Amino acid sequence: MWRRTLVLLLGLLALAGCSSDPGPAPAATAPMAGVGAPSDAVHGATAGTAPLAFGATSTDPNGLAVTVTAPQVVALPAGVTPVQSWPTYVTVTVTLVNGRSDAYDPQSLFVSLTSGKDTAEQVFAAGAGLPGTPSQGLAPGARVSFPLAFGVTAATGLSLEIAPDFTQPTVLYQG
Repeated sequence: MWRRTLVLLLGLLALAGCSSDPGPAPAATAPMAGVGAPSDAVHGATAGTAPLAFGATSTDPNGLAVTVTAPQVVALPAGVTPVQSWPTYVTVTVTLVNGRSDAYDPQSLFVSLTSGKDTAEQVFAAGAGLPGTPSQGLAPGARVSFPLAFGVTAATGLSLEIAPDFTQPTVLYQG
């Protein structure tokens, strides 16, 4: 009987050793690149990546080539109802050339424009030729160009981040 009590007591002592104290914190690990990883850019561009000038072409590792024209100041396009009123509106033209071996869906494109430190608002107006990114897939070797419009606080200090999708690092355009 005393052996059974001793075993039971030792078992309880062992369980007591598993207290709620988590012990030392685990060592910090480096974040993974991509969505949610902190960086000096909005979407996941890596620190030290040199910005491209508007008009330059970048090509991702899968072969998707992207060119973004310099922003042009425009009047508020007809049919646009922005979420907020902006002092200035700009448009850019994005050209995609699919050098991949499979079709690319332009609707997965990530685009973000900032004016200084202020995030711009992308505005849409299908009737004014600003429907956003194309909804039709881009076959291998195919090319498509489309305008995008944004409401901005100022037409100076503009930076545009663009990536093939939300999981890929961005390319930063400035000019």
